[in-house]
Amino acid sequence: FIILFILLSTFLILMPRITWQLIYSKRKKGSGDGEHRRTFLIGAGDGGALFMDSYQHPTSELELVGILDKDSKKKGQKLGGIPVLGSYDDLPELAKRHQIERVIVAIPSLDPSEYERILQMCNKLGVKCYKMPKVETVVQGLHQAGTGFQKIDITDLLGRQEIRLDESRLGAELTGKTILVTGAGGSIGSEICRQVSRFNPERIVLLGHGENSIYLVYHELIRKFQGIDYVPVIADIQDYDRLLQVFEQYKPAIVYHAAAHKHVPMMERNPKEAFKNNIRGTYNVAKAVDEAKVPKMVMISTDKAVNPPNVMGATKRVAELIVTGFNQRSQSTYCAVRFGNVLGSRGSVIPVFERQIAEG
Repeated sequence: FIILFILLSTFLILMPRITWQLIYSKRKKGSGDGEHRRTFLIGAGDGGALFMDSYQHPTSELELVGILDKDSKKKGQKLGGIPVLGSYDDLPELAKRHQIERVIVAIPSLDPSEYERILQMCNKLGVKCYKMPKVETVVQGLHQAGTGFQKIDITDLLGRQEIRLDESRLGAELTGKTILVTGAGGSIGSEICRQVSRFNPERIVLLGHGENSIYLVYHELIRKFQGIDYVPVIADIQDYDRLLQVFEQYKPAIVYHAAAHKHVPMMERNPKEAFKNNIRGTYNVAKAVDEAKVPKMVMISTDKAVNPPNVMGATKRVAELIVTGFNQRSQSTYCAVRFGNVLGSRGSVIPVFERQIAEG
């Protein structure tokens, strides 16, 4: 009886461990379809624990190799039977050693700059980087267990809440009006066209120097929005007579001036072109607005115009002064709006991150 009792007790003690090992072994081998990915989890705190509850589901597509945390002191600990291998500063070395294919970030409070740093490390390694769904989504069971992780979006790097537009005021300004956008083929100019189109203006004049970019944004807009008259105009803002002719022909209610040279290193090498386009071009637009009696002009400026340390910033600061000068003496209303590092802009480093994220 004693021997039988010992054997039964031993079996009951070991059975959970054996069962877990069998499940883990099966997960590690995968189903033969190549969908199980060797994965690091970043976050050994509450977020990581919540992730582990999902990961231990049989439908999980992940092979969790180890855990990293911002606190290096957690090295050697275990979470759900998975070891904490070190700090995420060790990611490059450990990812290569363990042949990692995916990284999942499970630290809800992680600073955007740290997200960016992890992304850069993953991009250099060729490793795909994901984040957990929102906590409430996981708690409510609204995502498939072990899957449904979100790719880190560029807005995760913003570091603040996204600013929402006052749509009622904008509608009053834009609906049924003719709007002209300079630099309409550029990243900022084209996005202005998209946003303005949502408010059903009568017409949008797409003015730009590059025929290919204007062609592309024109065809994009006519596909996405109906009932708006899009007018592609190829013109150089350094040609005042051409600008005045366009303004007098279409009589816009608002001119959004987004045409500019904005690549800092390029303008350091080509200061004359920065002067011609950013200063002389802005003067021509402002003067044509005054001459054609356009009610309002909005110039798109940059935060680099504050105590400008470079040629591009200096030219944009002068352009701001030109616009404010016209506002003081013209019957038209002029204003300048400073943008920071615009997410998705072709002049920003962030599209590089975005492309690298998309490419894994």
